[in-house]
Amino acid sequence: MQWLAPASGKRRFNPKYSEAAIQFCLTIKCWD
Repeated sequence: MQWLAPASGKRRFNPKYSEAAIQFCLTIKCWD
């Protein structure tokens, strides 16, 4: 899950990436 890990190394991440990650996971579950 690299899209949740910013290059800065901080644990906090942009909500935009979080939302995209959620959509991605939902898509995978739908296909699975």
